[in-house]
Amino acid sequence: MKDEVLLLLSAIACALGAWAFWRYLDADAIVVLMMLALVSVVADNLRLRRKLRETERRG
Repeated sequence: MKDEVLLLLSAIACALGAWAFWRYLDADAIVVLMMLALVSVVADNLRLRRKLRETERRG
């Protein structure tokens, strides 16, 4: 019962967060999503470059 209540509360919190995101950012929401995607791709690229450099040094 406790898990079901916690699951319901977290679903409500996620729904409220999604509503607020789209409600207050309106047309800028797409820009924010694109910026988040760009930042995550750049961060992943940097992480992979470091990993590749470490692998090349060992080999």
